[in-house]
Amino acid sequence: MTAKPERRLVVAAVLFVVGMTVFFAAWFGLALLFGDRQDGGALALNTVLVGFCAFVLLPVLHRGIQRGIWHYVREGEAGRRPGSFQLGANVASPYADVRWPWLLRLRHAALYVLGMALVLFVFLPLDNQRAFASWVSRFSVSPAFAGQLNVLLFAWLPLLVLMAFCMLLLYRQVRRRDAGLLDEAGERLLNAEMSWLFAFAGALAATMLVCRVAGSVVGA
Repeated sequence: MTAKPERRLVVAAVLFVVGMTVFFAAWFGLALLFGDRQDGGALALNTVLVGFCAFVLLPVLHRGIQRGIWHYVREGEAGRRPGSFQLGANVASPYADVRWPWLLRLRHAALYVLGMALVLFVFLPLDNQRAFASWVSRFSVSPAFAGQLNVLLFAWLPLLVLMAFCMLLLYRQVRRRDAGLLDEAGERLLNAEMSWLFAFAGALAATMLVCRVAGSVVGA
């Protein structure tokens, strides 16, 4: 059952107020903690933004992209054209009855830990953000080109690397499927794992781009 529009607005308003309260409280608290540093305010803001991206934005984007992929799968199975990709288009998963083996659950957990650690390692240090901004500005002839370079380096390049990594993880099972060695349950599990991995790759690449954009604002 879908929620009423009024209820959705109330929930969204409450979440917004709570989120902004937590955001500013964390920012001011860290600014006080780093108050003895000259760049304490910028360091606190970057810490809050990168932490939000790593621990909140990444899972939300992952879930939304998964739902968009599920929408494509469901529409395709029904013989309909799904149209343009919609983030979070489908609430119900066509893979709800898939039983994830514990090895895949462990791999998912490990990928989340590694993904969050990568975001924090690359973007949490303020010096890294400033080095990225300096490097991009050095090789940019205009602000528009700088934006395109950021998208290329911190979105498309990580996405290509992550997609290649996902295909390596799926290679054995895809070969087994193509050879007709998987039963129906195995094929559904493979499709679910493909959706999970590719959605995670897209979410992680998008999170990295948001972190870089936030860093360019903080370091300005």
